[in-house]
Amino acid sequence: MNFSSAEPCFLHPCYHSQDFKEIGFSDFGKLNTVSLEFQDKMRQFLAHKIGTDIPQQNFVYSLSTFRIFRALLNSLPRVHNSPTTKGDDDTTVLLSPQGAYFLFNRIAGGVLEQDDCIQTVWTNKDERYKLCAEDIQRWVNENIEKFKGRPLLLLLENPSICGHLYTAEELQKIAHVCKNHNIYIFTDEVYRETYHSEETFVSLASQTQDLGNIISVFALSKSYGNLQYSLSFARVPENLQKFILGYVGDDWRSTTLHHNLMIETIFNEKDISYLEDARRVYKHKAELVTKYIQDLNKNLERPLKIIHQPQAGFATVIDFTEAVMGVVEFPVDPQFAHHIRLFKALAEKGLLLQSLHASGIRNRLCFRMVYGKNSEEEIKRAFDIIKETIAEQKI
Repeated sequence: MNFSSAEPCFLHPCYHSQDFKEIGFSDFGKLNTVSLEFQDKMRQFLAHKIGTDIPQQNFVYSLSTFRIFRALLNSLPRVHNSPTTKGDDDTTVLLSPQGAYFLFNRIAGGVLEQDDCIQTVWTNKDERYKLCAEDIQRWVNENIEKFKGRPLLLLLENPSICGHLYTAEELQKIAHVCKNHNIYIFTDEVYRETYHSEETFVSLASQTQDLGNIISVFALSKSYGNLQYSLSFARVPENLQKFILGYVGDDWRSTTLHHNLMIETIFNEKDISYLEDARRVYKHKAELVTKYIQDLNKNLERPLKIIHQPQAGFATVIDFTEAVMGVVEFPVDPQFAHHIRLFKALAEKGLLLQSLHASGIRNRLCFRMVYGKNSEEEIKRAFDIIKETIAEQKI
C-alpha cells in the first residue's frame, strides 16, 4: 500500500461534463495556447487571493513551480547586484530550512552541481521546525563570509511540508533580515483552505511592495483539490522576469486542450465555490488517521506523535522516534540507518511511508503519511502494520 505519494485520486467534476466527453480524455493531439485575456483573468484572481496587486511586468506563469525554481537558480547570477570579480564563483547558494520539501533540494543539486550549493538553515525544534528570522540571522553570523559575492536564495514554503502557516509578523521579520543581508527569497505559496478553519493563510507578497529580492510563487496543482494539473504563477522583480520567462517559455503548448478547458472552468464563477471547498474533501480521512493514532497510543508504552494537524486532509507527518527508540531525538547519522531500518520494516509488510530525513529532519524518525487516494480499509490496515512494526522494532 502506497502512502508516500501526494496524489489523491480525486477529479474535478468538469472531467465528467459533456464538453470533456466530446474532446476525449486521452486526446493529447490538440494543443492550445492560453489567451492573453485568460492570463490576465488568472493574474487578477491570484492578486485577489493574496491581497495585493500583481502588475503585468511582475507576472510570470508556467506549468510547474519547479520550472520557475530551476529558472530562478540559473537566472540569479545574471542579475545579482554584487557581482564577483573575474574567476570568482557566482553560483547561486540555496538556503534550505530544515524540513524543506526535498524535491527542491534535489533540483538545486541537479542544476548547480556543487557540493556547497545547498546550505541547511537549522531551525528551532521547539517551533517544530518552523523557520524564523532568528534562524536565518544565526546562519548569516556563522556562514555568510564564506559565500561573499554569491547570490543567496532562501527557500520559504508556506505552508511547509510539516504544515506550518506563517503569520504576517513572522513573514515581515523574515523579509527584513533577508533584505538586510541581500538574500533573495523564493516563497512557494499555495493558497489553501486549511484543515482548521480558524487558521488564516497570509502571503508574503501581501506584506511588502519591495520586490527587489522576493519571488513569490502561487500554485494551483494536484495539491490544490487535486486538479490533476500543475499551474504556477510568480510575482517577481521586473529585472528577473525576462530571464525566468526565457527558461519556462511558452510551455502552455506542452499541455492539452482538455486540461486548459478544465482550468478555464475552475475560473468560471459557477466553479469558484468548488475551488474554495476543494481542500476539505479529505477532512474525514484526516480525522480517521488522528483517531487511529490516539487509539494506538492507548496501548503503547511510548506514544506516536503527530507533528502537525494536516492541511487539506490527505497528509499527516508522524513522529515514530519515542515509540520506536524511547528517546525524543537521537544523534544525526550520515547514513540514516534508523530511518532506513524503519522504512524497510514497514515496506516489508506492505506499507510505504515518506521519510523526511531528506528534508533535513534527521534526528527524529518523522514519516509523512499521504492517504488521499487510499480507502478507509487501507488506512486501517496501515495502522495494523504500524502497530506490528513498532512492537518488533522497539529498542
